[in-house]
Amino acid sequence: MAKHRAIFTEGALAKGYDKDLAERLFDLMAMFAEYGFNKSHTAAYAVVSYHTAYLKAYYPASFMAATLSSELDKTDKLYEFYQDCVDNKLEILPPDINKSFYRFTPVAEKRGEKGGSIRYALGAIKGIGQNVVDIIVAEREKNGDYKDIIDFCRRVDKKAINKRTLENLIKAGAFDALEANRAKLFNNLGKIIEFVEQERLNENQGSLFDVFGSEEPELTTIELDEYPPFNTKDQLTLEKQAIGYYLSGSLFQDYHDICKKLEIVSLSKFNLEDEDIQEIINARYEKHKPKVLIGGIINYMGSRPTKSGGKIGFIRIEDDSGELEFVIFNQEYDKYNHLLKMDELVFVIGEVSYDSFRDEIKVNANQVLQLNEVIANRVNLFELELSNVDNWQQLQKYLSLSAEGTIPLKIRYKNESGQCYLRLGEGYQISNLSYENLDEISNLLGENGKSRWRFGINQV
Repeated sequence: MAKHRAIFTEGALAKGYDKDLAERLFDLMAMFAEYGFNKSHTAAYAVVSYHTAYLKAYYPASFMAATLSSELDKTDKLYEFYQDCVDNKLEILPPDINKSFYRFTPVAEKRGEKGGSIRYALGAIKGIGQNVVDIIVAEREKNGDYKDIIDFCRRVDKKAINKRTLENLIKAGAFDALEANRAKLFNNLGKIIEFVEQERLNENQGSLFDVFGSEEPELTTIELDEYPPFNTKDQLTLEKQAIGYYLSGSLFQDYHDICKKLEIVSLSKFNLEDEDIQEIINARYEKHKPKVLIGGIINYMGSRPTKSGGKIGFIRIEDDSGELEFVIFNQEYDKYNHLLKMDELVFVIGEVSYDSFRDEIKVNANQVLQLNEVIANRVNLFELELSNVDNWQQLQKYLSLSAEGTIPLKIRYKNESGQCYLRLGEGYQISNLSYENLDEISNLLGENGKSRWRFGINQV
């Protein structure tokens, strides 16, 4: 300190300051240093940081299971840590009524490597408290795994669980290992509860045969009514209600194939290491800024007012590769606000920008589009590959062929004898191509593995 005192004082004198003033100022700083950044405090934080880094590097599953368990009732933090697990190749196994505990538990550890797996916590399901989970686990450890949902309802004290508890367990997928069709369990729940309650009532009443000490009758069961499984959107929506986010899949997965054929760029590409993105950012001062087309499911919406009385929207979308935020300003916000809805698919044409404060890529939106608008704008050729003449007869009703159409149709016909290309004339152009029609076409062509379709694409 004496050395630095001399350096400081000499520097002050060289700049024309009084020596006494410089020394008093240095004494004040020295006194502050004795308590302002205490060495023991710094050392303690250093040790904690080292321990944390060591555990995350060498015991990732155990460390992240403990980290997730520290935020069981905070959905936002849970999702943040869940994404951290995904980024570090940690598999999050779904909640399981026969394997999960109140907290997250490491199942497979890969010491010093990325990977491993963590079993989802029952305590992280909404409406499932620790007392309830303790009862479920205690009964499971005492008398073995639950065989099905009826067995579960029989064995767990009805004071501990109610219909809402069971609904959330089903929505979260906790019974999937016993019955994969969540819709079947969800829609039969009233029937199941009524059956078990009637069974308990009969047990309490006893019977005439009890007097003679006869053996207990075998437990009966009921046949559950059949229901078609939930579609992806319904299942994930219910899952989000119980967990707070999507765990078993993404709403985007139904649109993966169509977005690939439309050549929509994956959101994971929008990172600072990507050479194409760097080139676009470096060109931001050019007169004609390059535009990109992105698409995904909205998972966050925020906005704030501007000084001029308008609004700026901050919308985050996700696909099956990553997430990206786009910003939409004033007039565009008002114009496209009706398309901005949580858990819905949207597409955006805009300019790539770099957010230096958050050190991430964003897109400034110029247009917001729905899927059918993107199909109409992007497709300049529709090509079918057929190996069955009957398919063609059925396909025509979905293609709306006419001279007023705008999309040319090309057919590649192939059978055992050979193949040929047919480009239909102006009277056979497609006038109404939509995602719904394409879905019907895919289902129809799916019956024959050799039949498929693809697009010719206009660029943005």
